[in-house]
Amino acid sequence: MAAPLKEQYGPQVVARLADTLPVDRRDFLAECLDGFEDLGLMDRARQVAAVMHDHLDPDPATAVRQVHAAIGSRREPGIAAFFYNPHSMFISTYGLPVFEESLAASYDLTKVFTAEFCIRPFIVEHPQTMIRLRQWSHDPDEHVRKDDPSDYVLRSVGNNLNDIAKDHPQRAVEVAATWMPGRRRLVRRGLRTLVKAGDPAALAVLGYEPLEVAARADLPREIAIGETLRLAIELSGRGRALVDIVVHFVKANGSTSRKVFTGGEFALDGTATIRRSISFAQHSTRRHYPGAHRIGVIINGVEKEIGTVAVV
Repeated sequence: MAAPLKEQYGPQVVARLADTLPVDRRDFLAECLDGFEDLGLMDRARQVAAVMHDHLDPDPATAVRQVHAAIGSRREPGIAAFFYNPHSMFISTYGLPVFEESLAASYDLTKVFTAEFCIRPFIVEHPQTMIRLRQWSHDPDEHVRKDDPSDYVLRSVGNNLNDIAKDHPQRAVEVAATWMPGRRRLVRRGLRTLVKAGDPAALAVLGYEPLEVAARADLPREIAIGETLRLAIELSGRGRALVDIVVHFVKANGSTSRKVFTGGEFALDGTATIRRSISFAQHSTRRHYPGAHRIGVIINGVEKEIGTVAVV
């Protein structure tokens, strides 16, 4: 089993960071690692960024240039890239007074990690940030630009729109509508949270209108905790259908929690079958409890109940 994320960002990573900065290594490490063990991943990065601020040049422009100089050129895989998390925290927290220096550092930071978090305060405080972002959208480096056939770029932009949709759903739908047609895969990713919630406007952007579609399945009367529920759901009707599966899991107090599982997209002209396995194995992230679990499908945003399975 992989170690928790915070353990993969341990003292050895901070020691490596110290070697890239113009700081007193011994004092820097001592302050960074004070109480370090009790902190989560993001709080560890915040603490390191605060210590960087105390040890680097007091002039903000010079300090940001020192952080910029410590940014490498190799993009490391997985959690290893979080080596640059304190750099991001530093720029977003202490770099706001020096726009040009901070944007230059963010430009190189996104090539090896991400500038997603450190750029946000600049968008709020410095309206000219959007002008720079538009320029970067045509950058030759795919880690910088934001609108092209690269799957990596499309996923990144889609994830960003999906984040916006959680707080500003109407605005996200308006933006997505201007991207259609021609960017369907990007829009589908960007509106996925709204689509799962059955938002009519988001579904309409993707071309899904209300349909008269029947759904049925032969469900077992009961299954035991630890087993897998294998579903074969028959759909009948006509039209473009976006279908997800929903399970109302019973909680410890007897109430239920609704979870949506990705199904598929169908051009129905008669019947089709959607298959999915739902695990009822016990995990640390999901505990299962006995009781009647309602099973259903969501077709173009409308939930239809199929039946109930008793989990014992």
